[in-house]
Amino acid sequence: MKTVTLVIAVILMLCPGCVSSLRKDIARSQEETGELQNKIVKLTGQVQQQQQEINKISKQLEDTQFEVTILRKKLLEINEPAAQETNAKVDAVLNELKEKNSEPEELAHRLRPYGKQAVIALSIKLKDPDLNCRDKAKRVLCNLDAKNVIPLLRPGLADPDIRILTAQILSSLNEHSVVPILAEYLSHENEEFVFAIAEGLIKLQDKRGIPAMIEFLEHKDDGLRALSFDVLSKATGLIFDYKHYEPEETRKISVEKWENWWLKNGSLFEFKPVPPKAGE
Repeated sequence: MKTVTLVIAVILMLCPGCVSSLRKDIARSQEETGELQNKIVKLTGQVQQQQQEINKISKQLEDTQFEVTILRKKLLEINEPAAQETNAKVDAVLNELKEKNSEPEELAHRLRPYGKQAVIALSIKLKDPDLNCRDKAKRVLCNLDAKNVIPLLRPGLADPDIRILTAQILSSLNEHSVVPILAEYLSHENEEFVFAIAEGLIKLQDKRGIPAMIEFLEHKDDGLRALSFDVLSKATGLIFDYKHYEPEETRKISVEKWENWWLKNGSLFEFKPVPPKAGE
């Protein structure tokens, strides 16, 4: 190695022009490298901007899907006499949603023969100004056939007005095919919606809901902390001395235990088998 270095030094001493040429080559190479880096930065910025535009368009499409579902119902009413008759029967049942003594399970039984038309009509009721009506519509949808509910209600996950109700309904259908649909929203910006998603995933026994729910143990809202602990303790059988009402510093000790437990045991964790419902 020393010999090679010595030879290069001698060559450079004997050929000053080589040094000048080499320096020019290096300078040119550095300039080209700088230009290339600038182009990469510019292209990266353009790609990011285009991706933002794509995301914006995708969200706009999702936001309109639910409205399209409603328009589809109206078109059916206009164009098909049979559909008009069916919708009249569906509406007659839906009028009972605001009656105090009406039972969601019984209403669902009467609406089930009307399939998708019943689902569409109920999905509109999820936006009713009456809170009790919305809640009962949700409970009726939870008792209808998943094959009709899932494709028609899925766009509701993108609707700010009904996304939480939609997540609760989809996760109550006992249909594992909705798991990847729900999981897409775990990184959503709305925390209450993410809570509903995580709770739904845990209900469907998907482990991705556990670490998301653990994060809510540190939430500023006392109610969400209490609910997250209730969900976690029921799903895992663990408590780690956590109390949602204790001071932040005390809670942090328990939260660290939850986090360390999941870090060590998450890959091996298995949910307890769900007992079959009566009659199954």
